[in-house]
Amino acid sequence: MTRIVYKAAIDGDPAKARRIWVLDLASGTVTPPAETGTSTTSPPASTTAPSPTPNHPPRCPRLPDMKAALLIVDLQDMLVPLVWRGEELAARIAALARRARAAGVPVIALRQIGAPGTDFDPASPATRVSALLGLEPVDVVVDKTATDSFYRTGLAGLLVDRGVDTVVLTGLATDYCVDATARSAQSHGLDVVLVGDGHAPSADGDPTTGLTAEQVIARHNLLLSTAIHPGGRLRVVPSAEVEFTG
Repeated sequence: MTRIVYKAAIDGDPAKARRIWVLDLASGTVTPPAETGTSTTSPPASTTAPSPTPNHPPRCPRLPDMKAALLIVDLQDMLVPLVWRGEELAARIAALARRARAAGVPVIALRQIGAPGTDFDPASPATRVSALLGLEPVDVVVDKTATDSFYRTGLAGLLVDRGVDTVVLTGLATDYCVDATARSAQSHGLDVVLVGDGHAPSADGDPTTGLTAEQVIARHNLLLSTAIHPGGRLRVVPSAEVEFTG
């Protein structure tokens, strides 16, 4: 099978008419309803394929009442070489971090750790946040032990203390910690701007399903942006179109 068909509720309301979206596994692209012949309704603003793509939503609006924070998940020395285009991803996120700081937006990096003596030993240099990000003293690093960045960490309180209602989400891996953190952020009542080209899976994609890295990104951008989930709203926005306000 080369295509997966998804049904998404309009504006998160399953009682309304539904649209059908098609993910092409061969190319990693998403075909909106008007092109499949199933509907002539315009696509919802929150639905997109990974950047670059002609079907991404309009530029992320700069909302005067939006208080954002940039989250960078697990971009660590030991992991960057293992993910798809890791150094390129780190450079892209570093550029986002510079823009965030310039706008007075907090930059928060998550660091995966484990028990002493394991690969994720907190004392191991390999678990350090990658220097490619160019973190500054004003930035915050939060250690975590699970795929969900909110699980038994101080992240939720940190965001509350800063009055944050929207997280701009980046990092790795797409199908593990980024996915889990996106869903958890929504459950915590936060809006999420998932940077469509700001996350990556393992360099070999998902061998168990036969998906390439690009296809994994496309699939999760689509699933997360169309899922019916309690709490906040999730949009997928290309990195070049993210606009920060403090």
